[in-house]
Amino acid sequence: MHYKSGLLLLSFLCGIAVAIPSLALGTPDSLETRYQEGVAAYQEQHPARARRLLRAVFEADRSFVGKQGSVAYWLSQAYRASGRADSSAWVLREGTRALLKERRFGARLFDARLGQMQDVDPAVSPRAAELYLQILGRAGSDLAPSSRSVVRKHVAQLAPLLSRQQLLEHVIRDDDLCPKTWTFQDGAGMWLRSWWRRRDHIPTTQVNERLRKHIRRVAAATERFGTEGRAVGWDDQGEIYVRYGPPDRRDRVKFHDVGFLKEVVRSGVGVQYSDFPNNEIWSYGSISGEGAYLFFRTKKDGDYKLGTVMDLLPRTLRGPFGPGDRQQNVAYSAMAALRYVYTQLPRFYDDKSSVLSQLNGWFSYQEARRSLGASGGRKIGFGPGARRVFGGTGPTQGYPSSAATGTIRNVNHQERQLARRRDKEMPREYVSSDRPPFDPEVQYRVARFLDGNGATRTEVYWGERFASDTMEARRLTVSAFRYDERYRQRAKQTATHVLSPEVHSRTGKTHRITLPGEEDLAGQDSYHVAVQWDLYPDSGGVSREKETGSVKSQVGRIDSLRALRAVSSQLEMSDLRLMSAPPGAQEEKISSLQKVVPYPYDTVTTETPLFLYFELYHLGRTNQGQTRYTVTYEARRQTRKGFLGRLFGDDTQTEVTSTTAEYTGRKRRTEEYLQLDLEADPKRPQSTQVTVRVTDNVTGNEIERSISLTLTPSEGGR
Repeated sequence: MHYKSGLLLLSFLCGIAVAIPSLALGTPDSLETRYQEGVAAYQEQHPARARRLLRAVFEADRSFVGKQGSVAYWLSQAYRASGRADSSAWVLREGTRALLKERRFGARLFDARLGQMQDVDPAVSPRAAELYLQILGRAGSDLAPSSRSVVRKHVAQLAPLLSRQQLLEHVIRDDDLCPKTWTFQDGAGMWLRSWWRRRDHIPTTQVNERLRKHIRRVAAATERFGTEGRAVGWDDQGEIYVRYGPPDRRDRVKFHDVGFLKEVVRSGVGVQYSDFPNNEIWSYGSISGEGAYLFFRTKKDGDYKLGTVMDLLPRTLRGPFGPGDRQQNVAYSAMAALRYVYTQLPRFYDDKSSVLSQLNGWFSYQEARRSLGASGGRKIGFGPGARRVFGGTGPTQGYPSSAATGTIRNVNHQERQLARRRDKEMPREYVSSDRPPFDPEVQYRVARFLDGNGATRTEVYWGERFASDTMEARRLTVSAFRYDERYRQRAKQTATHVLSPEVHSRTGKTHRITLPGEEDLAGQDSYHVAVQWDLYPDSGGVSREKETGSVKSQVGRIDSLRALRAVSSQLEMSDLRLMSAPPGAQEEKISSLQKVVPYPYDTVTTETPLFLYFELYHLGRTNQGQTRYTVTYEARRQTRKGFLGRLFGDDTQTEVTSTTAEYTGRKRRTEEYLQLDLEADPKRPQSTQVTVRVTDNVTGNEIERSISLTLTPSEGGR
């Protein structure tokens, strides 16, 4: 009996001895002590000791957050440093759950878990979006030191999507160009979270599709274009990728041609083949014809940087060039290098100043003089690269030094113009709709018009095309939204249409939905439009609110539209509205213009009668009260070259036709119709751009609008 009592007492004492350390570890002071020791052990590269210390804290409180962040983050790092990736991933997952449950924050932990979720789930789960918004929401003046670098990185990754004005007004305190030293304004995190809410253009769903797309792009940019030299985590290619996604086309200028080496890397010129950088040219033609970006790879860190044509040349070939023979020799190589570069530039990289034409003209002049055995001139270079060059006073003449100086000046001017047009035409960001099309396929166009009160009215005209001759009755609901520059909803219009095979032809029917403008928005830089089509079963008059859900949906977005100018002294013009006469209208004995309706489709045959409608505002008047203006109609279409053209280069060329007419009237605001006469290739579709340019002959003001379509050789149009 006494023996058993003694054994029980011993067991109790042993239990106390085991429990005392755990109880002691559970106090805040002891947890913080173990936590600090564990973090220090990890930073001193002792992962085994760090694991023991940090695991004890983690087991006591998985949501523990110390001065240097979450214990779960540091424990996961210790496991990873020990080669135990599975344990590291488990700690990240469980630690994140614990913090969210207790409504605590750990910037490093959430950032690491977000990266882990992107690797596992390319679709980006709702929890990943929640973690991302948690990190952004911490941007503010009270940001903890342990969170600064993580929050700054995520805000910097979002910054390209924001305007400079938005960034300075709502996010960062000072006009600081370096994200590594950013300080945030009070409430910056709240504003960023609300900005993302406004970016959700499909309010009927529970997820923000645009936010998910951004998180996916950030993950891809970090992986493909990552660099340690910038706080944002990627180079200039990464920034453009986050704004627009993958380019429609990639090109590059190659510097390995024998002729290039012979004409450029010559004796007496201090350049070599390795001085010419690797490069890429990205094209976003589906967004804008001005969407071309040239990147060159820097020697310092190997990152790709956004640049110009001149960045493809070594500094030696960029000038300035003196009058001596040595400098003439270098200038000759600069001209040869520029000709080589412009010959390879893709057709979408604009050469509006005809640099290549001038370069070809200069070399043709030099070669012609040499082939004729002309006297005079001067000899430059030596050895196989020696040349005799000749002067002159024409735009394609002159010694190499003066010719290269003028050409480089022209190139730099052209690049500045290209950058201005690109900044004007390309939106801050772009995301195409990734929703699948449905039967009927919906196509649409958008046009802006100026109301009498100075507000910009936006018309969305659309039509459906059926993939088959038979279709069950459907109810199609279209909702159009207009957002102001900050993506706050300012107008919404909804219309419902019953689609039935009995009342619709195979090509469908044209509809229009109008978003009214506001006078107080007329002075804003831009506004945005979103359109959503929802296809429902025909419910026999049952309202949409009682329907169980759409069969399919289609979403369209038009970003960065500009309000039309309401200033009476400035010539303004609406967008071009493409119009067509419906089938059977020609048989009726009435004017075609009385029957035309908007034509929303991308493709059209030459048999389809087409018209352009547009409005002019603020025409000037003479002293006699007359308006006088000139309208130029221009059509550009891509055609195939002949056999030799296809053999030695690009197989397409641009043909331009134009017509000009003068008009006289008395109204400062007028409507105009133009009937289009377009020719098509009988064998293949052709991309065609139609431009209408209006010149006010009273004031001298000029304005133009364009529209694109594809001409088809057979019944591929309406």
